[in-house]
Amino acid sequence: MIERRRRHGDGRVAIATLAVLVLHLWLTARVPWPTVVFDENGYLGSARHLAGGARGEMPHAPAYASGYPLLLAPLSAVGHDPDHLWRAIQVLNAVLVASLVPILHCVARRVLGLAPRRALAAATVGALAPAALAASSSAVAEVLVLPVVPAAALALWAMLDDARPTRHRLAFGPILAVLAATHPRFTSGLALGLALLAAWAWRTPAGRRVAGANALGLATVALVLRAVDRSVRAARWSSVERLEGDPATWWHLVTSFDGLRELTTTAIGQAWYLAAGSLGLVVVGLVGALALLRRPDALAELPAAATVEARRRIVVGFVLALAAAVFATSVLFFAQNQFRADHFAYGRHNDSFTPLWATIGVGALVAGSVRLRRAATILAAIAIGLTGALLSVLRDPTDLGSTFSPFAVPAAIRFAEPGPSGTFERGTLVAGGVALALVTGQHLRGRARRPVAALAVLVVAGWSVWSGLGAVEGTARFGRIVYADWDPVPTIERLGVDELCIDASAVRARANLTYAWYLPDVDVRSYDAAAGEQPPCPFSLARLDDPARPRAGDRAALLDQGIVYADWGAPQGLALWVAPGTEQERLAARGALLPEGYPTALPADAQRGTIRRDGPALVRTAPGGRVRMEVEVVHAGTGAPWPDRESSALPGHVRIVAEITPLDPDGVPGARSGGELPRWMLPGDRATTAIEVVAVGRFLEPLPPGRYHVQLGVAQEGQEWVASGGPGGAFDLEVVE
Repeated sequence: MIERRRRHGDGRVAIATLAVLVLHLWLTARVPWPTVVFDENGYLGSARHLAGGARGEMPHAPAYASGYPLLLAPLSAVGHDPDHLWRAIQVLNAVLVASLVPILHCVARRVLGLAPRRALAAATVGALAPAALAASSSAVAEVLVLPVVPAAALALWAMLDDARPTRHRLAFGPILAVLAATHPRFTSGLALGLALLAAWAWRTPAGRRVAGANALGLATVALVLRAVDRSVRAARWSSVERLEGDPATWWHLVTSFDGLRELTTTAIGQAWYLAAGSLGLVVVGLVGALALLRRPDALAELPAAATVEARRRIVVGFVLALAAAVFATSVLFFAQNQFRADHFAYGRHNDSFTPLWATIGVGALVAGSVRLRRAATILAAIAIGLTGALLSVLRDPTDLGSTFSPFAVPAAIRFAEPGPSGTFERGTLVAGGVALALVTGQHLRGRARRPVAALAVLVVAGWSVWSGLGAVEGTARFGRIVYADWDPVPTIERLGVDELCIDASAVRARANLTYAWYLPDVDVRSYDAAAGEQPPCPFSLARLDDPARPRAGDRAALLDQGIVYADWGAPQGLALWVAPGTEQERLAARGALLPEGYPTALPADAQRGTIRRDGPALVRTAPGGRVRMEVEVVHAGTGAPWPDRESSALPGHVRIVAEITPLDPDGVPGARSGGELPRWMLPGDRATTAIEVVAVGRFLEPLPPGRYHVQLGVAQEGQEWVASGGPGGAFDLEVVE
């Protein structure tokens, strides 16, 4: 009977895990590319470098740890195509974050002492935290941090069990080292872990051998991963941006009035995010954890031995201490680094523990005593209201541009959607209202309490999923804006670029990040034109209006005019510049360089093309009608490429035009119509695209009935020349009523 119940329990855990995995795969499909943030490309580039690929040098940027890239390196070693590799990484991410269900279930069963069904409910709610749902869509350290934090709690639980074989008790130290190597905010965890091991060895002589082995494992793994980190940093970073500050900065923060005020308001903001973003469940979980320190059986539904209760106290106490250390680290960091409105209430760092607090919170709601439930829900309501009121008075999102990144505050992104300026007030009202409803529900007695508790859990779970979906949608929306009409990579690959130097001062260094990911075979390097540096390689990516490039004799070979570049300091976009020398001569002979001073007319040698269409020699349409057709266009000239509209928003791109000439004496000339080139075209290139011939006159009036001759050709926007596409692009048009 016991074995059958265990199998049924394992089956339910497997089903819940699979359901969460499918949810993650569905969410990740919404983000088909890296979203061009420093973090992602720091981790992805390091993974590629560790796998033996191009280094993709980072500009002046924070140094991202190598723990997560080490996990991605095998995928980078076997996956070459960036799009396929990105999808493989997202699948791995989904598996990692979905593993929260069985890990948290083990925590709920063993550490908290919950019954199987309640443990599964608590674990599932924890695994559905907005931070967890948002993480798998991005290549960031949180993907590894989220499951490893509760895994560290389980490893400590196992280490404290004298009945286990020694080999099963040696994971705690190495797991702490992995956490610290995944993100530096867990560096304090190394000191806390060593202190715990020392205290346990001193108080429990029988455990000294296990404690020593864990300490040795912690030190060994930490030193090895630190060496890997230094190697990657030396290879990939042009210079490290140390946003964490230094002891002098920290001392000023804790000893000056302004510093203490900033630390206090930053702590209030992050506490508000945890409380309001979880609708109070994190606070309930923290109260439940504190209750476990006082009474280790506060949530347990079965009696346990004294040794088990002692282990429970140690594990819960260590997790609380580690979470407090991370909270303090996050507050210290953001008290001196604020450039977006979400930095007033940053959540990503402390969200590492949200799945655990949510699991404990659900346990407290469904298995805690009436006194515990009432105290926890009342404190949750007070925490939301108090921190929200203070935050609304002390912080104004408009001071930092009213920008809330879904990546930074996934649990609060829904509060910001109606309008960033009211984010803190809306969040406080919504979360406070739910918390007050929970307080009311705890005064119910008898059978009425169970459905109310279940409803509360469902409401919090539903809110979490909705918030997580909002964070993923926000990430995808940002990616769609950045990648709109962005397709320079195929042309760069065709030009034979092996090394590319990118101006880190152009478009806020975004180009360094995007190009490095999508050019896996190109050694991307960084330089800073704003500091007077010159590109140290023949090919450079810099602003089109950068005066230093023409002065140095560089020629432009490609344009990149992303739609957001104007807001990022490059109103005319970027250009791929080629320095004087062998590469410039090679591309000039190929006709791959734009004329000097572009945008200007292409040279006469480039003003030749042929167009071929398949179809009848006579086409009929109504006045004002539209004739759609597919044509093949060939760049039959030499001397310069044909820029397409997506690459060149400036006057000067080449397009297909239809010249309409009347054949009847009383006919009128038609207005030019046609279509766009499908891509940047080099001499000799051919491409197929759809165009549209519109039967309207020069003033856009419908053409009168009659016969017309249509000649397809190519023309340069804003210039005077038109090149005929030849007989293959000619046909007659009959306009009939």
